[in-house]
Amino acid sequence: MSKGEETKTRILQQAAELFNQQGYAGSSISDIMRVTGLQKGGIYES
Repeated sequence: MSKGEETKTRILQQAAELFNQQGYAGSSISDIMRVTGLQKGGIYES
């Protein structure tokens, strides 16, 4: 698995946990940035 694929998988897993806790509508890109430790550009590029 490439580094990009690993990052995408990590984002999806951590975002899914966040959505389970706060709901999709209750989660923001800032929340996703916080749980993944990535900047906005890193999330959009993945």
